[in-house]
Amino acid sequence: FYETLAHHFSYSSNVGKAIDYLMKAGEKSAKKYSLDEAHQYFKEAYKIITDKADKTKAEIELLMDLLIQWSYVFNYRGDFKNWHILLTNHINLAESAGNKRKLSMLYGWLGFCLYHRSKIKDAYAYLSTALKIGQELKDPSIIAYASTWLTWVCTEMGLLQKAVNYGENAMEILKSHESDHYLYMTCRSAVGYAYFRLGYGEKAAEVGTGMLNYGRKFSSNRNMTLGHMIMGFGYFTSGDLISARISFKKAIQISLDPFYTELVRIFLSACYIIQENFQEAEPELKKVLQFSKNFGVEIIGIPAYAWLGVVLIVKGQMRKGMKML
Repeated sequence: FYETLAHHFSYSSNVGKAIDYLMKAGEKSAKKYSLDEAHQYFKEAYKIITDKADKTKAEIELLMDLLIQWSYVFNYRGDFKNWHILLTNHINLAESAGNKRKLSMLYGWLGFCLYHRSKIKDAYAYLSTALKIGQELKDPSIIAYASTWLTWVCTEMGLLQKAVNYGENAMEILKSHESDHYLYMTCRSAVGYAYFRLGYGEKAAEVGTGMLNYGRKFSSNRNMTLGHMIMGFGYFTSGDLISARISFKKAIQISLDPFYTELVRIFLSACYIIQENFQEAEPELKKVLQFSKNFGVEIIGIPAYAWLGVVLIVKGQMRKGMKML
C-alpha cells in the first residue's frame, strides 16, 4: 500500500513519512518497469524536500537517499542530461552532510552518469574516489558498485585488463549479493563488454549465458535483455554476424527500458554496417542519434554520428557524411 500511504502522508505535516512512502512507491514501480510512474513518485518526493528552505542534517541525508534511489530510474530511462544536472546541483550539499557511505554512492552514480555523457576522465575521477571511500569503510556493496562502474569506464579508456580486474573483483563480491538484480546485470554485462573488446568471444558468451539463466530464474527482464546483448558480443567476436544480429534483435524486442533498447541498437547497427547492409543501418542509427540528442547519451551518440557518416558517404552524400564524421 505504498502508493496509498504516500498519498495520505503527502497531505500531512509528516514530511519524512511522505518522502519515505513516495520513494518506496517509486522503487516498486521501477521494479515493475513502470518508469514514468516511478519517476513521478520520486519527483513528488524531491519537491517536498527541496521546498524546505533550512534543512537539518537528517533531511539532507534523506535527500541523498532519494537521489541515490532515483538514480536507478534515470539510468533505466536513459535521461542522462537531466540526471547530470540533478546530481551536480546537490553534490556540494551532500558533501556537507558528512555521511561518507551515502556520499560515495552519489559519487559513484555521478561518475557513471558522466561516463554515459562521454566525460570519461571526470567519470574515472569520481568513481575512483567512490571506490577509495568504500575501501576505507570496508563496505563490500560500495566496492562492488564502484568497481562495476569502473569496469565500463576503463574499457572505454582502453585499459582493458584493468577493466577486467575491476569487474572480476566485483563479481567475486556478487556471490554474496545475488539478490541485487541491478548490480548483477551491470557488473556481468560490464565484464562481458570488456571480454568482447579483448576479443574473448567464448568468455563473453559464457557471461551472456549466465545472465540469461539468472534473468529466467528471477524473472529479471533487464538481465535477459543485456544477456542477449552479451551473447551477441560472443557471436560478433567469432565472426558469426548473423547470430549476433539475431541476439541483438532479441534484446531489443524484449527490452522494457528505453536506454537498454538504444544501447543494444548501436551494436545491431554495427552488424548491419559490417555486412554492408546500409539500408537497414540508417534508420537504426537515426533512432540512436535522436535518443542521444534528447537525453544526453553521448556514449552511444558519438559512434552513431560516425557510422551514420559512413552510411551517407556510401550513399553518395559525401559532404553531409564527412561533416558527421
